[in-house]
Amino acid sequence: MTTEHKDKKLDELYLFVDNAMKRGRWKLLNRIIKNWHTTDDDQTLGILTATLPAKSKLPSRKALLTKTKERLGEAVCRGL
Repeated sequence: MTTEHKDKKLDELYLFVDNAMKRGRWKLLNRIIKNWHTTDDDQTLGILTATLPAKSKLPSRKALLTKTKERLGEAVCRGL
């Protein structure tokens, strides 16, 4: 996947998450995070970054963050 393609996918992810949060679609976002299965670390870090402001409303986010820390290391996930 090219860098340009990855950037576009991340932009789409951020836009989707932002719109869902503005509309209070917490159950939808929580379900997406709970069922998150990708080997694309950029996408995983992207959803964790995009949902950071709403982490208290997304209980499944903590499990994804824990798995991501185990996979990528604590330093990569600092601040998430």
